[in-house]
Amino acid sequence: KRAELEGKLEAAILSNTKLTDQAASFQKAEVHATKLLSEKAAALEDAKSNITAMKEEHSSAMLKQSEELAELRNAKVDVDEVLTAAEECTALLENKLEAEQLAAAAVLADVTGRLESAIKSNT
Repeated sequence: KRAELEGKLEAAILSNTKLTDQAASFQKAEVHATKLLSEKAAALEDAKSNITAMKEEHSSAMLKQSEELAELRNAKVDVDEVLTAAEECTALLENKLEAEQLAAAAVLADVTGRLESAIKSNT
């Protein structure tokens, strides 16, 4: 009976050793898995941070572009107003030139007529 009990004790000790080894192996695997999860979590946080930064940069760039576009539109309105004023001035100057040319032609015709009359009366 003693030999039977010693055999059972030895089997129990072997089984306990095997289970202890498995537990140690599982603990090492758990530590490794925990380390990997921590690394992945840190990488995920970095990625989230990068995405947030890129969104903020994009938003800032879009705002800047919108402001620049508004400035360009305002500048175009100003240029259009200047061009319209320049066209109006050009039209006024053309009309004034035409009137002055007509007046000069009338004066020239009058002077020419007087000269011709003076020449005829002197001959």
